[in-house]
Amino acid sequence: MIRITGKIKSRIQYFDIGIAGPIVGFVVALLFLFYGFTHLPPPEHIFTIHPEYAQYGLNYAQYVYTDQSTPSPILGTNILFEFFKNTIADPTLLPNERELIHYPYIFSGFLALFFTALNLIPIGQLDGGHVVYGLFGYKNSRIISLSLYLIFLFYAGVGLISPYTLFDNHYSFIILGIYSFYLFLVSGCISTDNKTRYTIVVAFLTAQLVFSYFFPSIRGEQGWLLYLFILGKFLGLSHPRVVDENKLGLGRKILGWISLLIFILCFSFQPIKG
Repeated sequence: MIRITGKIKSRIQYFDIGIAGPIVGFVVALLFLFYGFTHLPPPEHIFTIHPEYAQYGLNYAQYVYTDQSTPSPILGTNILFEFFKNTIADPTLLPNERELIHYPYIFSGFLALFFTALNLIPIGQLDGGHVVYGLFGYKNSRIISLSLYLIFLFYAGVGLISPYTLFDNHYSFIILGIYSFYLFLVSGCISTDNKTRYTIVVAFLTAQLVFSYFFPSIRGEQGWLLYLFILGKFLGLSHPRVVDENKLGLGRKILGWISLLIFILCFSFQPIKG
């Protein structure tokens, strides 16, 4: 939460507010990841965390994960994390991907990347929304914000309702009803007209069912649904307008594009895999 006592009067002020935090968070994440991946302990270190793995030796992965009903979660991927893992780290020291969560510097760096990207999403009054508003102005930032929100909403719900299992049991219809009501609620940030909102619900359900019919193996990340609900119902998609709509200078524009690149490098569609 950020408390601003004075009134913000210009795009430049909003831009400066939006870009400061993510840049600092990104630098910290880089430091943690660089240290974590360049100071990996010997592979046997995993036995201090999981003593029960020692009986299997360093080939523990092919035994323990098939035996466990709830194996360790896997950190999701993003471009920057993959770069560190595949380029900076010594491959002979890397543990199984399910065990990276136990390496504190690496895990902290991953979380720093994720939360930096989370706040840089160019929607509403997130830091990314401030940056996009500063770069492109009110009208264009509104289009970008709405478009990304719809894309995220579509992705999050993919696979929640499958056309292959819809008629198998009554639980599928219960989920369909709850999800339809959810879509109606969040569509309120797009339009206040009920007919338009019903149209959005039908359009989304139809598009997602058709998509799942042709690509049944692709499943979205339902965890985003809560975040999108918070964005749509409480933060809103539109950025407030200011009196001073003067454009940014060249230096700030470069920083703005760098921040959008940081978002692309750090973002994970599925932060934690089961």
